[in-house]
Amino acid sequence: MKIVTIRSGGQTGVDRAALDVAREFGMAIAGWCPRGGVAEDHDEAPGLLVKYPELRETNYSGYSQRTVLNVWDADATLIFYPVDGELSPGTELTVTAAKKLKKPYFIMRHEKEMTKLVDWLNEKFADREIELNIAGPRASSIPDIYDRTRKLLGDLFGRLR
Repeated sequence: MKIVTIRSGGQTGVDRAALDVAREFGMAIAGWCPRGGVAEDHDEAPGLLVKYPELRETNYSGYSQRTVLNVWDADATLIFYPVDGELSPGTELTVTAAKKLKKPYFIMRHEKEMTKLVDWLNEKFADREIELNIAGPRASSIPDIYDRTRKLLGDLFGRLR
C-alpha cells in the first residue's frame, strides 16, 4: 500500500497539518475547500488558496459540501480526533458521509494507535496506491492539534516508505 495523494479541506488544525506534511514527504495534495478559500483564519477570497492552490473551491462558502466531496473523492478517510467524548459536528459529518458513501474510515483517538492504523491501511488496500482524506478538529478547538498531527503523520508516512 502506498499513499500517493493526501486530501483535506484546508481548515486550520488537522487539515492544514496534513497538507503541510504531505508536501514535505513529496506527496501530491488535493481537496475541496469552501468558495473563496474560506477557513477559520481566512474569511475573504482568495483565502487559503494562496498557500494551497491545489485545492478546489466548492460552490458554497460553508463547510459541509467540501467535507462530503473530500470523502467522496478519496479512497479512505483518516480522522485524527484525540479527545474523549463525542465528535464535533464537522467531524461527525465526515463519519456520516463515509458511512453513506460506503467509504472506509479510521478514527484515531491517540497516537498510540499507530500500529492499528498501519495494519488497517495495509489490510484494506494491500498493494494499491491510494488517496487518503485526512480530517479532524480545527485549531480553535484544540490549540496544539496542528503540531500533534504533524508528528503523527510524519511518523505514519515514515513507516509507510
